[in-house]
Order: sequence, then C-alpha cells, then structure tokens
Amino acid sequence: SYDADATHVTIEFLWDKIIISDNWYWMSYDDIEKKWLFVGYSSKVDTDDEWIIKETRNRRKNFQRSYAGAKWVGRFACDRLWSHLVLYSKKEWWQESKLLVPRDKFEEDMNKEFWSINVDLSVSEDNQISKEGTTLIISDLRSSRDRQKKLRLKKQLMKLISPLEENNKDLFQIEIISKDELEEDEKTTRLRKKVNGIIVNDTLETIKDYTVYIDFSYNKEGVSLSLYDRGRYVFSYKKVSNNYNQLERISWTLYYLNRTAKSEFRKLMWEDNVGYGSIFIFKNTIRVYPFGEEWEDSFWLNKRKGQWYARYLWLRELLGYVDVKDHQNKLIEKTSRDWWFLDNESYRQLKTFILEEGVYKLEKYVVDALDWTESREHD
Repeated sequence: SYDADATHVTIEFLWDKIIISDNWYWMSYDDIEKKWLFVGYSSKVDTDDEWIIKETRNRRKNFQRSYAGAKWVGRFACDRLWSHLVLYSKKEWWQESKLLVPRDKFEEDMNKEFWSINVDLSVSEDNQISKEGTTLIISDLRSSRDRQKKLRLKKQLMKLISPLEENNKDLFQIEIISKDELEEDEKTTRLRKKVNGIIVNDTLETIKDYTVYIDFSYNKEGVSLSLYDRGRYVFSYKKVSNNYNQLERISWTLYYLNRTAKSEFRKLMWEDNVGYGSIFIFKNTIRVYPFGEEWEDSFWLNKRKGQWYARYLWLRELLGYVDVKDHQNKLIEKTSRDWWFLDNESYRQLKTFILEEGVYKLEKYVVDALDWTESREHD
C-alpha cells in the first residue's frame, strides 16, 4: 500500500475474515492478469505506458516517497494467513475487477508447477469498493484472532513506520477496525491498549524529558549533531565529511536509557525497553528487519560491552531510530526480508556512521562527561 502511494490503509477484523483496503493504486483486469499474477514483476518499475509513468512520477514527487519494497514479492505476504483470498481493485470510473485465489488448489498436488494452476479472474458486480483502490479479503483463517494478538499486531505496525517522519503523518495512515473490541476499548484511556484506531508511533515523545539523547543528520554537506540532557539543550556542531559518499541522507535520534528513563518507558509503553527493541533502521521511512529486535546485535555492542563493562554502552541502554533515504537503492535488502542488508560499501558506511557519529559520541558524553557532572549537580 505504501509503495502504491496509498494515503490510508484499513485492516478490518470480522468474525471469519480480515479485510485490508487501501485508497490509491488500482489495477485493471489486464493489470491483474498480465502483471500482478507474475511473480517478481512490478509495473511501477517496468512499464512503457507513458500515462502511468507520468502519473507515478507526479504522485511520488508530491509524497516524496521512494519504493520500500525491492523484490516485488509482497503479494505472497498473506500466504500464511489464508485458505481463500479475494482481491478487488477499481479505479473510480472503471469496472471493478475480482480475483479469487483458493489456496487448496495450490496444495492438491505438490508436483504441479505454480504457473500452471488456474485462478478465477473476472469483472465484478459486487461493488465491494465504493471509490477507488485495492481490497484484499482473507477468509478461512488458519488461526484465531483474540484481543492480545490484535494488540501485538498494533505494536508491530507502530514499529513499522519511522517516528522521525513528522511531516508524513497525514500522508500515510494505518487504521485497525475491530467492532467486537469496541466495548473493551472503552474500558481503557491508554491508546496503546486500544485495538481500534489510527496507529501512531509516538515512542520518542514518551522519554525525552528523562534522559540524554542526540539528534543526528547527514547529507552531502556533512554531519550535524545536537545533544540534549533531560530536555535541556547542551551543545551542537556541524562538520564536513567525505567518509559517507555512498549514503544519500540520514536522520536519526539515539537515546541513552538510564534507570529513570527505563522506568518511565515501562510505565508509558507497558513493556520493558529490552523487549521493545534497541536501534531500529528505516529505509525510506519503512522499517528494515530485523534491526531493532531484542536478539539482534549486528553492531557488536553487547560483545564490546563484555570487554570493558563500565566503559561502553550496550543495547539494553540504547533506543534509536535511524531513517535512511536511499532513492538509488544502494542499500539492498537480502532476499529474505528478515535478514539485514547486503554487505556492500553503502552498508559498511552506514554501520560506521551509526557507530562513530552516534553511539561513540553518546558514549563519550554519558560515560565521561555525565558521570563527572552528576556528582556536582548542586554546583
């Protein structure tokens, strides 16, 4: 939906199905037959249609988006959930198209090649979509959908979008609708404990006044840094650097979580910071997995901490959001969406930037300067 330039996505839970709808990039009957049903194909990248090229360029200029996906296999994302999938797609003044994909056909004979299995594609009279967009209806679900699972989904979707993109809040929204949870939602005032509603990643706002954090940015003009201590501005600097010429633009915030910050995080987020995650990386505002996961330590910070415990910071003390703009796709995700970037020069420069311009700077202040001043707070 994000790559299709949607501005609003709804995930609706009904008794026996899940309905996912967005409001922009539509597909005609021919688009579904000749493009969507071809694995790994994207008309957004490979097209000779001048109108589509012009329309796509204008939309992406307005939204300032780059494609988050790079392998064009996201259409398989619901495979784990469904036994039956129905796709509807419609441009407001076009006919509505309907694609029915019964999973059992693909499981009847494991020796049958994927492309040889027929699906049911037709011009629909269902009027499932009132205006324009694409809708997926997933039914015969493989597992139950209790309240706790929906709340876990909401938490993961909250992590999906960078909280640094303040200007994009009105341009891309994800909303969960589950009418059977409305009564329970009314019993709590905490948005994070409600299933229904638009998802907002406000994590950074919860702990700014309780700890030390650094805001960074990088572009072709150099590196900028500003440091804050419990809501108070301390210092900032800018410097020219040619060490990151394979990177385009980076903005990120890194927090040191002291005891007070961890306590406040637990009260506000209803979970420990360790379970929530550490340093998250976003490519063009969309999260790259598994960066930030509890077990993930691609920067070797935990191992380094063990070498000199009192001298270094580790993931249990850090929370960060790194947003990388990469319109030229130099940072390439591996084929499996849960396994970092390819180890090329761009990724090596990104790791160096995160460590030397971020972690080590924060570490220098917390371990050296802050420890020295804490005992002299009365002065």
